[in-house]
Amino acid sequence: MEALIEESNSTPAAPGTAEIFVPGEPEAHTAERLRPEGITVVEPTWASSAKIADDTGVPPAVPRFPAVRQEHPA
Repeated sequence: MEALIEESNSTPAAPGTAEIFVPGEPEAHTAERLRPEGITVVEPTWASSAKIADDTGVPPAVPRFPAVRQEHPA
């Protein structure tokens, strides 16, 4: 499997394409980037999650970063 990944990654990319990914690589890159940054959760989603936690008796999630965006993303 490693040989296939290495071969895929060493294949020249098409013009206008930065690199070639094998399945799972884009997700791994995203996870690596978001691990220190965290993800953005808009207030309605956060409130819904907190209500579900309260309704089910599950401790609510504790944000790693206290700021929660108030506006909806465009």
